[in-house]
Formats: sequence, structure tokens, C-alpha cells
Amino acid sequence: MSDSSSTPGTPAGWYRDPFGQADGRYWDGTRWSDAVSRGGVTLKVPPDPDQAGIPPVPGTELRPPAAAPSPGYAGASQPAPSAPSRSGTGVIVAVVLVVIVVAGVAFLLFRDDGGDDSPTTPSSVAPPVTEVQPTTPSTTAAPPVTETPATTPSTAAP
Repeated sequence: MSDSSSTPGTPAGWYRDPFGQADGRYWDGTRWSDAVSRGGVTLKVPPDPDQAGIPPVPGTELRPPAAAPSPGYAGASQPAPSAPSRSGTGVIVAVVLVVIVVAGVAFLLFRDDGGDDSPTTPSSVAPPVTEVQPTTPSTTAAPPVTETPATTPSTAAP
């Protein structure tokens, strides 16, 4: 375990959380506090007691907070400032991209191609097909024709 007297020059402030419990943790100048930052919200999460005195790694400082220090913080020689705020640039870019995609989809769905609104069917449409019933020849035969023999005057001899 390292003694904080060996690194008296580490200034108090917000650094990346060396314990991996949050985005950032407050270093009070001598030890890690229980003030952590998760997504810009300050919470109290106690550090590992065996490592609480190990100073922050140089270059892991977080952006200074925009708000005033948190009131009523106990356990540090000075009040812990509010958690560093995150930039809203990523959210703005995401919203702009969503708006562009929605506008593009709406354009493709509702665009007017300049033509008439009539349905696109061929101009020569075949007439509808009607079913024709086949005709069958009659099975009844015509009555036979019978002729009576013609009688001829006979020329008979007397």
C-alpha cells in the first residue's frame, strides 16, 4: 500500500474511478472519497479501504464540474464538487441523424413522380372470358318417312 505523503502534489479533484465502480471518483488530496460520478450524477460509493490512499494516475483527470460543490459531503477536508458533466454533443448528433433518416423514408414513401395518378395497367385489356357451354346433338331421331307407292293406271288387257 502506498502512503499519501509520498505524493503530496496530487491536487484534489475528479479523476477516473480506479476501482471501476463509476465514471469518476473524487480525490480529496490525500485519499479517494466515496463521492462518485455515474452519467453526471453524484452518488456515494465507498472505495476499497486497502486502496483508498493510492493517488490517482497522472492524466486521468476529468473535466472540472460546471456546478457548485455538493453541500453536506462528509469525510473529506473540503466539500466534493458536483460530478463532471458530459457534453450533449453525442445526443444532438444522434437526434439529427434520426430526423434525417425519418425525412428520407417519408420522402421515398410520399414523393410525387410527376405522372398521373391512374393505375399503371396495360392500355389494351383483353375482354373477360366467358365460358361457352358445348352443344350436344339431339339423341331423338326424326320419324322415318314412309311413302305410299304411287299407283299407276294399269294398262291391262281385257
